[in-house]
Amino acid sequence: TRGPDNIQWSKSDASIKLSSADLKQLRRMIGTLQADTIRFTAKKNTALTMSITKGPNDNSYEETFAPENAIDSDVNLAIEAEFLSLLPDADYLLEINKDGIIRASFTTEGGISAELFTGEVEEA
Repeated sequence: TRGPDNIQWSKSDASIKLSSADLKQLRRMIGTLQADTIRFTAKKNTALTMSITKGPNDNSYEETFAPENAIDSDVNLAIEAEFLSLLPDADYLLEINKDGIIRASFTTEGGISAELFTGEVEEA
């Protein structure tokens, strides 16, 4: 699969299904916390945890998701919270490549599909 600027997607190290309801809840928490970062973490063969935070010493919100595939190695990746805030309402397959790329894909009932990408951010 190719994405913007010829992103080569080799494999998903972890993937989760994110429902429209999940997305709305996560957006609500991003707004409440005025969050700027979302961190995805998982140990080998465990669930994936999504942590929403403004900073390391601020309040945070965590939600755990069952993976769609076996997680073969540890995952620890942070993205800008704005990415989830800007996604159109839909049910997503969120795929994480531990090299620093996340792909969110969806298909509408009308057959329209899209893949949206974001990269890892460096935290202060």
